[in-house]
Amino acid sequence: REIWHMDPSPWRDFTLILLYTGMRAGELCDPDIDVSHLGEGYIIGGLKTEAGRERVIPIHSEIRGIANDFFSGKRHVYETYHKKFKKMFLGHVTHDCRRAFISQAQQCGMDPVASHKITGHVMRDIHYDIYTELPVSYLQSEIEKLHW
Repeated sequence: REIWHMDPSPWRDFTLILLYTGMRAGELCDPDIDVSHLGEGYIIGGLKTEAGRERVIPIHSEIRGIANDFFSGKRHVYETYHKKFKKMFLGHVTHDCRRAFISQAQQCGMDPVASHKITGHVMRDIHYDIYTELPVSYLQSEIEKLHW
């Protein structure tokens, strides 16, 4: 929660978005991310794996204003955020936010299938990976369980 007490800045906002979405830092900096659904409370994006690309990423209500400002303003390249992050949070890297999201999702009772879909991970179970389609509204309700 101490991050909420930091002065507002692009660096703080970048970190909050990572914590509340479980995104990889590189995904957040991707210029091809689809923010056309931001007004509806989600974005579409992702990199790295088949399960991770073109996924729905719900935006928590606590950071919607921050996300709107972040995506409508000037975004920096990944390296810029990464360097600033390491200076702000000594001993940490941006990927720690992804680990924290996944740990917090587990602790707050988020549906594990929803957590996997939001982060772009596979469960290695055809039942969940192939046949389970979760509506955006469900992913949004699950993300609301998270609080920093």
